Amino acid sequence: MNHQTTPITNGVNRKQMQRVHDTYKPRAIFEITLRHAAGWLGLVLAAQPAYASAPFAEYPLPDASGPIGIATGHDGTIWFTEAVGKIGKITPAGIIAEHQTPTANSAPVAITAGADGNMWFTEENANQIGSITPSGTITEYYIPTPDSRPYAITGGHDGNVWFTELLGDKIGVITPGGAVTEYPVQAGAYMIGIADGPDGNVWFTNSGYNTVGRITPTGVISQFAVPTRYANPSNIIGGGDGNVWFTEQGSGKIGKITPAGAITEYNSTGTNTSPIGMTRTLDGNIWFGVAIRGNEKAIGRITPSGIVTEYPYPLAGPYTYLNAMTTDRAGNLWFTIGNHNAIGTISPDALSGQVSVPEYTPVYLAVASGTAAAVIAYVRRRSVAGL
Repeated sequence: MNHQTTPITNGVNRKQMQRVHDTYKPRAIFEITLRHAAGWLGLVLAAQPAYASAPFAEYPLPDASGPIGIATGHDGTIWFTEAVGKIGKITPAGIIAEHQTPTANSAPVAITAGADGNMWFTEENANQIGSITPSGTITEYYIPTPDSRPYAITGGHDGNVWFTELLGDKIGVITPGGAVTEYPVQAGAYMIGIADGPDGNVWFTNSGYNTVGRITPTGVISQFAVPTRYANPSNIIGGGDGNVWFTEQGSGKIGKITPAGAITEYNSTGTNTSPIGMTRTLDGNIWFGVAIRGNEKAIGRITPSGIVTEYPYPLAGPYTYLNAMTTDRAGNLWFTIGNHNAIGTISPDALSGQVSVPEYTPVYLAVASGTAAAVIAYVRRRSVAGL
């Protein structure tokens, strides 16, 4: 079904400010703490959490911040959202910083890289779209529809940023200058995924109607039914093969849709699976987080030809969900782990058994207050012989 919608436009800039809440350096903290605590730790580690080489690691965050969305910036920095109202980043040097959003309790959800060099994110509670510069200046923009609940977000081929509205039943687009246009979808739509497609259009999932949708840069919307009933299509990503891929949390499948709307579904290798976040790696494969039987968690890979392989996540625990995923310039996977309150990273080669995994993996915890007494560093010992 196709329809041209009437756009609703707004370009009001609500407020602009910069507030760096916490900045801390995991590698330096770990090295200093190890020197003072070598006696009771009983081991010596070269603390190199360098994010281009560590097979797997987790970077815990302070204050039960609840990391949700994650994306790679144009400069290679990994950016993420925190439910408590912060935007965080991890630089290639391993430095973690957090920036408080100007609006309190804004509940940032998803984040994406914009064509203007900034990162853009949704603020579900504040009914706003935010942008943050590489240096940390945050600007927020009102969405015209009240209580629209902006959720997923993506950069488009047209240089704008597109987003979904959970309760507004609309697809929104915002220019780099902050002008917002909304395109209505049918009432009762529940759109939790959106992605820039290889065909120049923007694609989205609509779990309310069990469809995958496409919107052109001019606002023409088409929707295509997912073959499996109650599939609950959720995350979505443009593939290197010219198609668009999506997860089906309800059916446990991975779906592929062509630019013309033909859908193919692929079964996961596990039983009672629930695929979650997605990312595409440099080799063209799609990786996704998987929840199996409610507790056992895995990371899955699907090739462009539809071959699915799943691997255990070495640091998994009960109810460990890899919420959202991204890929850095070196091809490593990065993801948010809500209940671990951490950012995780792992090398696909390590999962595939192509590189050795060290017996000890540094894990960093920093409670930032600017004093050494408030900083804790610790190491988890993990056996990964089964990888």
